[in-house]
Amino acid sequence: MPIQLKMSQREDQIAMTLRTRTPMSELPAVIGEGYGKISAYIAEAALSPQSFPYVIYHNMDMNDLDVEMGIPVEASQAGGGDVRAGILPGGPAATCLYTGPYSGLGEAYGAMEQWVEREKLSPSGAVYEIYYNDPGVTPPEELQTLVVLPLKPA
Repeated sequence: MPIQLKMSQREDQIAMTLRTRTPMSELPAVIGEGYGKISAYIAEAALSPQSFPYVIYHNMDMNDLDVEMGIPVEASQAGGGDVRAGILPGGPAATCLYTGPYSGLGEAYGAMEQWVEREKLSPSGAVYEIYYNDPGVTPPEELQTLVVLPLKPA
């Protein structure tokens, strides 16, 4: 599947978020439920989504993932229930645009890890994925995911 690696300077984005823990085996259901709660809050608060949904991976323990789902909005509010105001952090980042099924994302992570090492870049912060398509309507081979690895400023 095609992989595109590059450096970027990302801007902070205001978002409505939901953070939870889950084993990898339950991640798709947890993400779906989380986005449902966030979307319902956004609609109830009359906010407008400003960009694509994302998931921040605060750790990589496949038995106990610490994940934060979010949807960027034009202005945050305090939130309600499990939904909170948050920020998708900006700054320098290595990015990898991956096209294909989610099951192949490991290939993208591997390519990014090798590229960051080869370029002598220093990671700084939790990796996150931005989802450009809806897996409910997009064929798996056409799904596009941007993997973002924050970096220490040069």
